[in-house]
Amino acid sequence: MEFKPYKNYTSDEVCVLYALTQVKDRHKFTQRMVDEGRIRYNGKTKVYEIADESIQKLFDGIMEEVREERMQVVRRLMDLFPTGNKHYGENGHVPWRGSEALVRRKLDAMFAFNGAPVDDETLVEAARNYVASFNGDTTKMRILPYFIIKKENNELDSDMLKEVEKIRNGEQTQPVASGDWTSSMV
Repeated sequence: MEFKPYKNYTSDEVCVLYALTQVKDRHKFTQRMVDEGRIRYNGKTKVYEIADESIQKLFDGIMEEVREERMQVVRRLMDLFPTGNKHYGENGHVPWRGSEALVRRKLDAMFAFNGAPVDDETLVEAARNYVASFNGDTTKMRILPYFIIKKENNELDSDMLKEVEKIRNGEQTQPVASGDWTSSMV
């Protein structure tokens, strides 16, 4: 959404003025902000300035909330995938769920790759649909980190984004064919 100036006010001015209308006692509010070190009065310019430390604290607080929200989604996604290890060949195995840190990094990479936001519930639904499509036969299923995003042939691929797209288009995830050819015999 683009901001259209109102009577020569900038978007910043409108936000500040609106915020000030929400404060009942501006003098007490200003004094409290000075006492807490969030703003300071510059006697030379006769204006209040936002303290640099206050901006950093605000940013850190917002980022902590974002990190915690992301970790909640990470844990929900991990709960949808099998426990233990996926076995490759005779000796190879990797954890189905990966670590929380790895899954979070993969989500960050997927968001950067996608460029468009995806809400948490859609991510969880996409993972749920993906896991359910294998009907318990996990031989062809990717581990969670590779489901989110994987580099193949020097290109990024995301089964999660494919599932998200199906959800957005109202499509159903088709069950994956079992490797057991006898299950299809009549």
